[in-house]
Amino acid sequence: MLGEKPSSAGMEGEVMNKKFAKLLTVAALTTALVGVGGAAIAGTSYVSFSTTAPVGQYPGNTGSQTKTTTNASGNVRITTVGSTYKTDATMCSLLGVYCGGGTKVYSLDDGGSSTLPNTYTGGTGNMVTSFQISTWNAAAVSISGSWRTN
Repeated sequence: MLGEKPSSAGMEGEVMNKKFAKLLTVAALTTALVGVGGAAIAGTSYVSFSTTAPVGQYPGNTGSQTKTTTNASGNVRITTVGSTYKTDATMCSLLGVYCGGGTKVYSLDDGGSSTLPNTYTGGTGNMVTSFQISTWNAAAVSISGSWRTN
């Protein structure tokens, strides 16, 4: 009725609605920021990686980058390859679990570096460097360093 104080239940409902609206706003902003953070990196700068090549010459891949310049070779710098192993490297566009294209570079060791020849066009996404151990490996092998697509 006119002149009556609002009930406490009505005020609590209003407070809850405001809190819920704030929670939704925070959730939406968090989702947007996480989505931006997951975007591929443009490939002109070196980006660090640490990956593992599983047992038996299965590949270990870096995180993805977007190719910048058509037909430009990428680059890889190896910091360490576990134990006494050497690694082969191929820069390629990752299609699901298959890594297609690129020219394989053989027998990179601790401190080694190489160009990564390829014929990909600028703007190609999901570019990775895929590593396989040069000889059959009975244990998983850690590989670290940095790379770029160019």
